[in-house]
Amino acid sequence: MNHFVFLRAFFLVVGLAAAVLAFAATNEPVACTMEAKICPDGATFVGREGPNCEFAVCPPSSCPPYMCADGTQISRCTADGTVINYFAAPCLTHGGEVTADSFTDVSSSHPNADAIAYVKAEGIVEGYSDGTYRPDRQINRAEFVKILIGSEFGNIQVRGTGPDPFPDVPADAWYTVYVNFAYSPGYISGYPDGTFRPAANINFVEAAKIISKVLNLKGDGTSVWYEGYVRGLADNGAIPLSITSFDQPITRGEMAEMIWRLKAGVADRTSQTYDTLANATAPSSGVEYLVRYNLDTGTDVPLEDQYDGPIIARDLKTGKETVVVKSVKDAIPALRERWNLTIGVFVQPTGAKPVFKTILKETDNSGGDFYQFDPATRTFTPMQLSSVYSGFYDGSVVAPDERYVAWAREANEDKYAAGLVQSLYLASFANDSYAALVVLSGNETLNGGPSDAMGVWYDITWVDSQTVRYAVFDQKKKEAGLYMEDALIGYRTVSID
Repeated sequence: MNHFVFLRAFFLVVGLAAAVLAFAATNEPVACTMEAKICPDGATFVGREGPNCEFAVCPPSSCPPYMCADGTQISRCTADGTVINYFAAPCLTHGGEVTADSFTDVSSSHPNADAIAYVKAEGIVEGYSDGTYRPDRQINRAEFVKILIGSEFGNIQVRGTGPDPFPDVPADAWYTVYVNFAYSPGYISGYPDGTFRPAANINFVEAAKIISKVLNLKGDGTSVWYEGYVRGLADNGAIPLSITSFDQPITRGEMAEMIWRLKAGVADRTSQTYDTLANATAPSSGVEYLVRYNLDTGTDVPLEDQYDGPIIARDLKTGKETVVVKSVKDAIPALRERWNLTIGVFVQPTGAKPVFKTILKETDNSGGDFYQFDPATRTFTPMQLSSVYSGFYDGSVVAPDERYVAWAREANEDKYAAGLVQSLYLASFANDSYAALVVLSGNETLNGGPSDAMGVWYDITWVDSQTVRYAVFDQKKKEAGLYMEDALIGYRTVSID
């Protein structure tokens, strides 16, 4: 061979190799398809062929690709194992990189990424069966209690002795042992109507109370029931800046953030303060209502008067209390039909009258009738909502501003018994009205579990005060023994406007 021809061929090959490496160093390779391709000049690479024979070179197994949050895989090395030097982070335009110590949907750029990596490494959470964590999904009360109790006391196996404390917590539910465990020492206490509402989203001050009790944190302040708990978290730098109101439902990412900061002693993250939240989220009414039962005063009273008592209006700024109704049983004579029938606050809608619900104490019956209270006349008006909504079960979730409630409902008893629940209802506490918001058909159902259509089998949340997010499941898959994530068709949203 002519030396000139040989040298020309040699430099041509070297130049081509340099061009390929230069392309890899300055351009984002496409996803690897693991196919052998041959260029016109005879060069062989493994990857996807481009218009000019550019290839996303598949690296050896010792150099895994970058995994991006949107599922894109980007080569980390060339075919010979040389690390490619990208001008910018390879996953910058793909939601950030998903690291090995995280979940497939948690990129390194997520604000709670370090916290989520911690709770996974410590075995506090395992995530979902599809490898995701769903950091921006709101967390319900059952999930929160299980994760928090598990993080502090390990895997609880013993149910404990004595009767179950909450009528809406099934004996065989996956979270029951944790709820019962948390109830005995007073970490949780439930709602005034005696329920726990496991499927309801937990808001920040509810979470702050449980965290403070479990971890023995308490700050100063008694103007409202949650002040000390919130100040306790703030004193330890544990309130993420994404928390902007006391009644804000918290996400799975925010829960991980608070646990991480407290248990790992993280001191270099900025925290919200009680005063900042108080100034930003003071209720429009500025008043909190509560019933003070005679039984709770420590005074001996006749049996028929134990669950009677006054309604108190507490000023949330000054803490001053005013008696607005001297006797709930005088205000609602129907309460005198049973000695243990009384009433409690259910919601206080923003810009609307508070709503109370009757409670049959000392029993496992947490259903009841709803009454709207008029502070001006100090009278109660029965609500038609009582005919369709019990106040618990069926995935019911109250909107952040407490003006609405969304829940699953199925009027056909046979369908309901089979777990085929196809109507998502919306009710307005302010207007005492209700209607079907969504009606499914075919094999689509709102109930992700077996035939017992309990609240724990639903996945209904509020994205904001105007938008509901709900999960839709496949009834046929459920009939085959697949539940929840395994029967999930997908998530949908609906506006209440």
